[in-house]
Amino acid sequence: FQRHFLLEAEASGSRLQQEVALKIVDMGFDLKEEYLDTLSGYSLDAYLPFYRCAVEVDGPFHYISNGIAQLGSTVMKHRHVRQCGTSLVVIPFFEWNSLTGTNIAASENNKFAYLRAKLDEVLPTSHKWPAHLPAPLNLASLSGFGPRGLQVEEGEGSSSRPTMISGRMNTAEARAAAKERVRLRQEDKEELERRSV
Repeated sequence: FQRHFLLEAEASGSRLQQEVALKIVDMGFDLKEEYLDTLSGYSLDAYLPFYRCAVEVDGPFHYISNGIAQLGSTVMKHRHVRQCGTSLVVIPFFEWNSLTGTNIAASENNKFAYLRAKLDEVLPTSHKWPAHLPAPLNLASLSGFGPRGLQVEEGEGSSSRPTMISGRMNTAEARAAAKERVRLRQEDKEELERRSV
């Protein structure tokens, strides 16, 4: 059972990487897959040579068992690649999977909007996007991924950009909860030390 799960997850990661690469090519980029970066020594999932931009598609094996916190080796790789002067876009599997819905056309549109927003963070502002691509996804709202998925923002100043509805706590809430757990552990430790004296 364990071996079957690992093989299935590995194949799934491969499919995910291929799907992301195909979408980037469909967006009009020249892309090299499994590119060996000679500066950092790492193999990059995808590389946009014109922009010196790497795209790492991080599947489940890049995260600890909770599925959200990255492994130290993954964090180190990302840091080293950036330190070598390469722009880096990271596509976590749980973000990508959250873009898929029952409507295939809407899901495809969401994925293009997501990739556009991710690439907008690292590409020069002079980059011209093809007119057929949707507006970028509002990444600031990607704080958690619950069963509710995507909705479209509408209102003043909005360009009907899809956004995520939070299904879990956001980063600030998670940080605050972690600090509180550390504080409580420290109090428990101090209490045990007082009792042992």
